[in-house]
Parts: sequence; C-alpha cells; structure tokens
Amino acid sequence: MSGGKLGWLRWQTIDGKQIAAFSFAVDKKNSHFDVNYCCFPSTETQTNIAQPAGGVSAAPGDIQSLTSWKLFKKVVPYHGEVFVDPDTGAIVRVITDAELKPTDFIHQEIMCVDYDRVVVNGRPFVLPIDSFSIVEVVPSGESYSGSYSVRHTLFSVEYQNYR
Repeated sequence: MSGGKLGWLRWQTIDGKQIAAFSFAVDKKNSHFDVNYCCFPSTETQTNIAQPAGGVSAAPGDIQSLTSWKLFKKVVPYHGEVFVDPDTGAIVRVITDAELKPTDFIHQEIMCVDYDRVVVNGRPFVLPIDSFSIVEVVPSGESYSGSYSVRHTLFSVEYQNYR
C-alpha cells in the first residue's frame, strides 16, 4: 500500500465464513479522501445596512445579519478495515473512517461497503452489494462555539440489477 499502513488485525466471521481482517491508515499527505458536504451557514452581522423607504438612513445601531452558505470540502487522513476471503483473495467488506477535527463542521464520516460475487452478462464480478454511511454534522455551522447541536444521519444503499 503506497503512502499508507496496512496490518493484520484478526479473523472475523461474515455470513458464516472465516474472513481475514486487516487494518489500514493513510495520513493526510498521502490522502485522496475527499469529505464534501453542502451547505453550512456563514453569518455576518453588520450595522447601518438597512435602508428604509425614501432613502432615509437607518437609525444608528440598526443591526442586520447577512447569511451566506458555504461548502465544506476537505481532504482528510483516514483509517479503516478491509476484509478479505482467504480462499479467493476477494474483498468482502471495506470500512473507512475519516479523521476529522473537533472544530470541523463534519465531526464523523464512517462508510461500510459490502462486496459479493455478482454475475453480469454471464460473467462473474466482485461488486458492491450494499453500503451504509454514518455522518455526524454540526448543522448550524458553529462548531467553534462552546455549545452546539449535532445531527446524525444514516445513509443506506442497496446495489442491484447490474448490467
């Protein structure tokens, strides 16, 4: 594994079969893992920006908030586990965990993809059959403040009808 670390972890049973589990880790310098979510508020407070009808200036001290929406996009280090069938060498599962900072708007992103043998047009392939992701997000975009709320989301995908 170029630019990363790979090591033996354990034997694990998946679907009644003994599977070899390995750990892996990739540092930020060698990472291509892109965490990309939209959109988080960026709020600015400004004074004297409101203009009442007739062009009269707003009263001193009038305050308004301007909110724009920003993309969270960052290449991060990551680690995880890869599960290999010792009889065939086929990968049966990959779990990837992004290494994010507590001050990031995205606190956690874990993905798990299961693979199996699928016949497409009479030919066998090892392809994804299902996956899920768990994400912890600071929806208000105020991860820097002392207190904030978080949102946990589970995404689940089933792959089928390969052609």
